[in-house]
Amino acid sequence: MYPPVSIVIPWDEKSPLFIPEHDPEDEVIVVTGEKPIGIARLEGAYKAKHDWIVFTDSDAYYPPDYISKVKEKIRSGLYPNGFRTTRKGGFGMLNRYLESGLIVRKSYLLSEIGKCYIPASNRSDIMMCGHLKSLPVLRDVWYYHGFTKGEVKTLVTIGAAATGALLTCLPLIQLISLSGTPSPSI
Repeated sequence: MYPPVSIVIPWDEKSPLFIPEHDPEDEVIVVTGEKPIGIARLEGAYKAKHDWIVFTDSDAYYPPDYISKVKEKIRSGLYPNGFRTTRKGGFGMLNRYLESGLIVRKSYLLSEIGKCYIPASNRSDIMMCGHLKSLPVLRDVWYYHGFTKGEVKTLVTIGAAATGALLTCLPLIQLISLSGTPSPSI
């Protein structure tokens, strides 16, 4: 189905590899090796032979019609440089601009990369470079991705901080209860 797209999938070989359903003329580029995700995506983008690039995650679930819906949006002409798709699950529900899929015209992507510094030593991502982060987010094209390792780490950190705060306050709450002074209602 027109237009053919290049699907770029960074994969660290430790996690499962899910490839979205696609048409035979589409190109699938699996970038392997343990490298920061932004570097892997950029490497895949440089290899892409088609005008449109669809970035996916190897461990996310893409509905069977995901790529066909992406192509419908491209054909509409409403998004000449690209757009983002909605991530359901994980932190995607909290920040739809930070956690979303990216579909972008290759020439636009490469022009925006020059406006962004991606250090090889961390997880910086091309999806947050220049005007790429402000492309429209489409609610009717979505995929599902549970919590990432980084999001789980954040949740554990928040949980530990909240538990520490509660444990710090617990003696004070007990003291107020024992003194007969009513505890504040929560």
